[in-house]
Amino acid sequence: MDRSYTCPHCGTKTGFAIFPVAEALDPNISIDTILDPSTGIEKTRFRVTGHPSNPGGSAYIQYHQLRFVSRCFSCGKHCYWEGGELAFPRRTGILPSPDMPDNAKEVFEEAQTIIGLSPRAACALLRVCLERIVDWYGENEKVTGFDKSDKLYKKIQTIGISPAFQLICKACRLAGNEHAHSGEIDLTGEDSYEIAEAMSRMINSLVNTWITPLRESEEVLQRLGKS
Repeated sequence: MDRSYTCPHCGTKTGFAIFPVAEALDPNISIDTILDPSTGIEKTRFRVTGHPSNPGGSAYIQYHQLRFVSRCFSCGKHCYWEGGELAFPRRTGILPSPDMPDNAKEVFEEAQTIIGLSPRAACALLRVCLERIVDWYGENEKVTGFDKSDKLYKKIQTIGISPAFQLICKACRLAGNEHAHSGEIDLTGEDSYEIAEAMSRMINSLVNTWITPLRESEEVLQRLGKS
């Protein structure tokens, strides 16, 4: 695996130290805890009572090849890995923009619950979320020529947003389509989580740009008695 990662504790992309997990082959080993008098903190220790082939000697220890603990160089917190994959803590996603339409928010939140387990599945859900946001905007703003049954890329063009936000929509759409069009985008590597995370942030940015100003302007008009 790579020797750098995005720490699930502090969110920093950094290096980490690896501590292999030991497995004791001696059935006479027992584990207990002792109180360190200098710090007052409990520590775990191995007590060896001897081995039949080596009476009175130390136990036979081997290190598991696919299990280890890492310590982040940035925050110092630890993670546990199984088979080269992060097992604890599970990565979690971000909160949706408060102004996201309810039907889109439901899918967005579902994507965040699985973003650490299956970033590709999260991208597919986020693509659905993007389409629901586009549909909400097109219908709510009564955009001329908008047809909910059109392809997503065409609906985005019909809305007539700026080139910069069209590019964001394109990135989200293609990342979400990957599950159906194998080979277009490779989401099998270490960057797959980062792509899903970036896609989540971009969708929130779209909501904050398209929908939040609408809500804020309606609130101002209501206060002025002009709604």
